Amino acid sequence: MGRQQGDPGNVIKMNEQVTISILWASLVLGLLIHTAIDIVDGLYFSVGETSGEKPVAISTTAHVVYLSSMVVPFFMSFLSLKTSSKGFKTFSLVYASLLALLNIIHFVEGSITDFTNVSRIVVLLSIVVANLFLILELNRWENAS
Repeated sequence: MGRQQGDPGNVIKMNEQVTISILWASLVLGLLIHTAIDIVDGLYFSVGETSGEKPVAISTTAHVVYLSSMVVPFFMSFLSLKTSSKGFKTFSLVYASLLALLNIIHFVEGSITDFTNVSRIVVLLSIVVANLFLILELNRWENAS
């Protein structure tokens, strides 16, 4: 037996998964916007640009940060549409919670050290809000099963 058309349980389940997927993608979008703002402000890779030297290479740490904060959530975004195992739900909730902790710390740090960059602060706050909504939705998704 396949899915029955009009079954409200399937509609609710799909809506939760789509919401979770969109929230993961929102985190990535927020982080991309944040990175773009930093690049425009010359915070990254500015060493050597004015002197004609080669720009500074991206460090291993930067790669780890990019992978953990943008690539993993990107994968989570579409995996949430196709996977609903208990283990995946638990991993998603834990990962989103750890990411939220880092995003909150980054927001506070950014608000203190660069308080004149209002655009950056607003983007960081929107990332925190999206992350908290994601945690709430993931918690609801995990408890529904």
